[in-house]
Amino acid sequence: MRDGGGIKPDVEVKPDSLPNIAYYLQVSGRDSADVLYNYELDYYLSHPSIAKPRDFQLTDAEYEQFKQRVVKSGFTYDPESAKILKNLKRMAEFEGYYDDAKQEFENLEKKLQHNLDKDLDKHKAVIKQMLESDIVASYYYQRGSAELSLRYDKQFLEACRLLKSPDEYAKILQPAQP
Repeated sequence: MRDGGGIKPDVEVKPDSLPNIAYYLQVSGRDSADVLYNYELDYYLSHPSIAKPRDFQLTDAEYEQFKQRVVKSGFTYDPESAKILKNLKRMAEFEGYYDDAKQEFENLEKKLQHNLDKDLDKHKAVIKQMLESDIVASYYYQRGSAELSLRYDKQFLEACRLLKSPDEYAKILQPAQP
């Protein structure tokens, strides 16, 4: 092991990143409409019970209801890529490169156009997972939320896959050849 290098895992699992829209929906005070919290509260009040954590899943129709509430609520969030592009454009103008790259900037601006409906569809899996976790926690507390999270935990799922593959598992346990 090299100094300060840490331990390299036998199987590397890349972590997911939280999309900007999910961050703004989840972080208290960022969402001007508190639409995520209000949806979860209404869900809890209208469902006396739900399935066990390992079986609970929002339907596509329920997610669509949530999505429509977000759109109607006036929810806003900062599209960071548009901010960065604006700064890049300003710097390119300052340095004299903008005219040569004007068409590329215009094309990129079109591609990065903020579209709430599209973003809610694009990040449906992550947002749905957040909703499910919060709803399960309302019924089954932290234990239920932890149980549900195993369904999505990449490291746990990879470990289960590896344990079901005896040849691959045995190969990892073999010492490295010098």
